[in-house]
Amino acid sequence: MQYRYREITEKLLEEITQGSIPIGERLPSEEKLTERFLASRNTVRESLRELETRGYLKRHRGTRALVISNKPIDRFTNSLVSIEELLQYTRFRSSDLDSKLLSETDIARFSDVAKQAGINENVTWRQLKVLRTSKEGNVPFGYFEVYVANQFATAITDFDLSKPVYQILEEKMGRKFSTVKQTITAGVATKEFFRPLKVQLGSPVLQARTEFITEEKVIAEIGMAYFPADRYRLEVMLERER
Repeated sequence: MQYRYREITEKLLEEITQGSIPIGERLPSEEKLTERFLASRNTVRESLRELETRGYLKRHRGTRALVISNKPIDRFTNSLVSIEELLQYTRFRSSDLDSKLLSETDIARFSDVAKQAGINENVTWRQLKVLRTSKEGNVPFGYFEVYVANQFATAITDFDLSKPVYQILEEKMGRKFSTVKQTITAGVATKEFFRPLKVQLGSPVLQARTEFITEEKVIAEIGMAYFPADRYRLEVMLERER
């Protein structure tokens, strides 16, 4: 599958390397590029971000991107370079699993739960506890605590568990997430979820905390995921740029 932003990236890259857009010249504005490629501004920004990462452009807020090189930098980069690819991966994984809603509650401000989850205590959050298992059997894949900011909570009334929550928020609220921040750490199984995961209390688990942030820099969703250490592997592939 060829992502739209990469099609735009390759076209702009061709123009830069062939000299149509020489070093020292600025690219057209994001608005002009969206009109030219019939793409969203987020898609155009993703293309520009990749060209910047690869060393062809320099970008500053409020100015058009500047071409600084027409030759590739020989280095390794993460093959997962866009929000779209991360979210596509999340969506794919969810479609492979059966999900069960264990509970749904409102988290009061300044509560111990809010402090433990590291969420904004000035905002009321809706907490969803979800267990995902394999479709082939009843092997737990992960235990999830999903926190949705109160202003977005109406979107998850009678929601479809087969879809990731972020996708439901985008569809029902008409908001796009411009930033996804994920932190992965090691942890241990607590009394909260060791039984649903079918692991021993205190056994190693992998913890993933994911924030979904709108273009207005509002954190709409925070996901806390816990995976048994022997049932999850994080693999990153680096590709040499040429």
